[in-house]
Amino acid sequence: MKRKVQDAGNDAERASHRRMASTECEACVEEECERFARVDAWLSTCDETSLRATLDAVRDDEEYIVCVGRKADVLMKRMACGDPDDVVSELASEIFETCCARAPRGVRFPSAGETQHGRFARCATGSLARPLELRLRLPREEVGETTKAISGMVWHSSLCLGRWLSRRETMDWMREFREGRGGGGRCLEIGGGLMVAGMTFAAQCGDGWTSIVLTDGDANAVENARYNVHKQRRHVERFAAQNVEVDTLDWNDDEESFESRSFDVILGADVVHQEDMAGGVVRAIDRYLAPDGIALVVNPAPHSRGGAATFQSLLADGDWNVVKRSITNSIITVGIEDECEDVPLDFYVIRRSKNADAAALPPLANLE
Repeated sequence: MKRKVQDAGNDAERASHRRMASTECEACVEEECERFARVDAWLSTCDETSLRATLDAVRDDEEYIVCVGRKADVLMKRMACGDPDDVVSELASEIFETCCARAPRGVRFPSAGETQHGRFARCATGSLARPLELRLRLPREEVGETTKAISGMVWHSSLCLGRWLSRRETMDWMREFREGRGGGGRCLEIGGGLMVAGMTFAAQCGDGWTSIVLTDGDANAVENARYNVHKQRRHVERFAAQNVEVDTLDWNDDEESFESRSFDVILGADVVHQEDMAGGVVRAIDRYLAPDGIALVVNPAPHSRGGAATFQSLLADGDWNVVKRSITNSIITVGIEDECEDVPLDFYVIRRSKNADAAALPPLANLE
């Protein structure tokens, strides 16, 4: 009977992930339509009340800049006419200036039809016992770009790492690991892109951690992640309480400002997908991992990604304790490349000493 109940729960969790994993977020699309309708209504009235509402909106959420950009001509007319002391003219000017100052990369203001609308994804990285859906804006790109930025993709590795972090046994282990180090703790995500793994860690495992730092080498990805962190703070209650930072980290930069910092946990998802990336990732782990810390990396198997074989070789040649598992658990992989049959994923647990205590390993049985 217990087995049947467990199987039913697993089926429910798989169904939940299948519905939500890495798909265009319908709720976000609806929100965007509502934003356009709201701005259209405000600017069609264009009185003091509606313009104050517009100004509050563009200050609160840069997505409104896109909506206002379509009708910037209305603001320009209000700026050009009326008394210099006219409150409506002043508000129109302030809205225009605010939009110009806050327009993110990929957004022209005024847009004249050239503005890239927001694109969103929802990522099901929780578990049945601890549900979590991250609604993330993808990085904006210049209008006319024909290729999608690597940092703007929801990588399968990040979903799987997030789901593993959301397992009850993993969260319990993370709490004990942190408490065993004196109660504090610092977590770093490298090459995060959309920062799915790092945001999941913050929401699911972040209680009691001193800081959680999400990084990427791409400035556009970092700017976009700051926006997404702000949104998660507003919509995911347990995320709001965590000390989450977002910063740029280039693991090949000898002058990197992170040089003096060390972290108890380092996360990486699909961080090696070109031959020249393997050395940088190993270097970053060596540079930033605390002496008795742990790095958790999920990456496609060598025959699926360039540089993955080199990554394994560099770890084997160094003074590292490495435990590797293949991710085959369908609860973790459901909805991803036919449950990762086409792109099998490897899970690495990396520690400094080859003599590291095997009993200190996180729970890995739930990967298979």
